[in-house]
Amino acid sequence: MLEKNLVYNRPFEFENFVWEINEIKYFINKYRQIDCDNEADYYYDFIILEFADINGDKLFSIRKYNDENRMSFLCNPYLIVSEALPNILKKLKIKYQINNFYYLDIDRGYQRIEQDSI
Repeated sequence: MLEKNLVYNRPFEFENFVWEINEIKYFINKYRQIDCDNEADYYYDFIILEFADINGDKLFSIRKYNDENRMSFLCNPYLIVSEALPNILKKLKIKYQINNFYYLDIDRGYQRIEQDSI
C-alpha cells in the first residue's frame, strides 16, 4: 500500500505563511507526515500546523488527518489566543474546508469548539 513518491514516518511537504489577526502576526509552519507500519497495520496521513509569535516562540499546534474534515488543537486555544480564536477558526475553515474543530483538554480529552465561535 506504500507509494514510492511519499515520505514515511517523518515530516515532508513543508509550507510557511503568516496571518495577521487583530494586528498580531502569527507565523505558521505547516508540514505533512505519514506515520505507518505494515506489521502493526496502521497508516495515519496528517498535517500539522505550528503557530508561533513574532519572536518565534511556539504558541500551539493543530493536527488534521487528511481523510477527515475536522481539526484538533493539541492544547486549549482559549487559554492562548482567546480573542483571535474566532478569526483563526474562520481562516482555517476556509483554507482547509473544515467542518468541526476540537481541542485537547488534559482532564476531559478532546472537546468540541462550538460553531458560534466560528
